[in-house]
Amino acid sequence: MRVTPDEKAHVRTLLVQGKKIEAIKFLRNNYYLSLRDAKEMADLIDEDIREDEYTYKRKRGDKKVLSLAHGCLSVFFGIMGGGLLAVAIYIFMSQLSVIQEGEKVTGVVVSDPNQPVIEYTLNGQQHTHVSNISSEPPNYVIGEEVELFVSPSGEVVINTFSERYLFICIIGFFALMLMAVAYGVYRSFKKRRVN
Repeated sequence: MRVTPDEKAHVRTLLVQGKKIEAIKFLRNNYYLSLRDAKEMADLIDEDIREDEYTYKRKRGDKKVLSLAHGCLSVFFGIMGGGLLAVAIYIFMSQLSVIQEGEKVTGVVVSDPNQPVIEYTLNGQQHTHVSNISSEPPNYVIGEEVELFVSPSGEVVINTFSERYLFICIIGFFALMLMAVAYGVYRSFKKRRVN
């Protein structure tokens, strides 16, 4: 399919006058194009027209509003994902500092195996720690020995996967999902701008 300069000028004139539907009809009738193909061709010709060439007051296109929405969504999901990732890293680093600076002790589960209460002895004093994680069925049994890390400031980390990494993994997963959505929105926005 070859568009002659005169036919392109005719379509351009229709577009400049604000008669986009007539331009699409002209392309469909003369080139036997589908509606979609004729619209895409009219849009391509329309992109070459400068803003000051239009003879009618042109409305702000939906493309600008759509690109603003895409940009805002991409930034929103990116910030949310980045924030969650920062929280996961902060929790991991906090636990790591307790493990590096803290003292390793052994405690005993004394009650409520679903959310265990653990007693341990540090420097000759008896202490009690309640786990931050509750589970059903219980992860522990009463009387079970548990390895703990206790920092000089009194922070406690129970040395099990669920206590140390489960929450971090959940937050990290949601952070990565939000960042993937942000990237997907950004890519679709870029793809639409190219097309």
